[in-house]
Amino acid sequence: VLYADMLFALILLFLLIIISFLFYGINTINTPLAKQGNNELSLKVNKDVAYLFCIFSVFFVLLAFRDVSVGNDTQNYADLYDTIVNGYLKEDTRYEVGYILYNKVLGVFSSSYRLLLIVSAFIVVCSFASIIRKFSNKIWLSVLLLFLLSYFDISANLLRQAIAMAILLCAFDILLKKRSALFVIYVLFASTFHLMSLVFVVAIIVPYVNLTKTSLLILLLVLMGAYFLSDYLVNYIFNNIALYSSYENSEYVLGGIKIASILNSLIFALVLIFSLFKYQDLKDDLVTRSAFWMVAIGEILLLLSLGFNQIGRVSKMFTIFAIILIPNVLSIIKRKSGKLYIVLCILWIIFLTIQYLLIVKYRSNWHGIYPYKLSF
Repeated sequence: VLYADMLFALILLFLLIIISFLFYGINTINTPLAKQGNNELSLKVNKDVAYLFCIFSVFFVLLAFRDVSVGNDTQNYADLYDTIVNGYLKEDTRYEVGYILYNKVLGVFSSSYRLLLIVSAFIVVCSFASIIRKFSNKIWLSVLLLFLLSYFDISANLLRQAIAMAILLCAFDILLKKRSALFVIYVLFASTFHLMSLVFVVAIIVPYVNLTKTSLLILLLVLMGAYFLSDYLVNYIFNNIALYSSYENSEYVLGGIKIASILNSLIFALVLIFSLFKYQDLKDDLVTRSAFWMVAIGEILLLLSLGFNQIGRVSKMFTIFAIILIPNVLSIIKRKSGKLYIVLCILWIIFLTIQYLLIVKYRSNWHGIYPYKLSF
């Protein structure tokens, strides 16, 4: 079964690469749409938009029509949907009010949990496509990174977090425009689907922080502090927050899933180090610089999660900006050395492909999307 799982992952990755190759060998197309009197309307189909539509249509189908066995929490969310629709949900539920209301609204239109998966998949893929389209200088590479960094897997597993993340991704554009009040509103809205989204409010400082030797030194000290404070933090959580006391001595603390935090912290530390080779060029690039600080915040949370893996889930709301950071840094490199750009692209893809396939083979239980199964 393990090899069958890896085969499906390889097929999906191969499909992404083939579609990317086909689209980026095609020039932008001008397609006549209609004629109205003496005026000819034309629709300019940008290859990026067409490419994203094609790729995310595949992702949409896989997310919307997955079986309840795909994703560790999918069955729970399907059962919860049935409970909410039938009016059996207890008032003291641990689920956020926004998510409950979301289920109730969908329940008006259908009693089948399939509608929940379809609408949620649409929200998630649209947010992914939008942020890549707006902010990535290498769209095809961002799509590959989205898959290889397991964000497709996360979307098929952590439903509430995926919706909250979609809202926060929409807030990134507002953040860059320094519309702080509206940004906070988006964060509060996201928290009604996943309470830990409130942590994202720290990103409000990101557009104002420059890349200097001083700020980087402070970042290094904070990272070191996060590493050494991780055990203290987990003890504080277990002793003072009843919601998480049941996790003490669980797999989220001891071995098993803890390996995920170690692996992710190493990967995103490498992303940050790689970006710093061109940090002088990032100073005047607000998007890429902000993506750097987002990933840096995610890395801080990952180091804290070495004591308690659940914190690592929050980090994913920040580390997803690596899909913008890596391509944009590579784009800067390309302007100075085309050969180095090609070599580094290949190295990143090979490295992340290997780690993804190793996770599929040896730790498929982390997200539980393999073996994949469609259900209509």
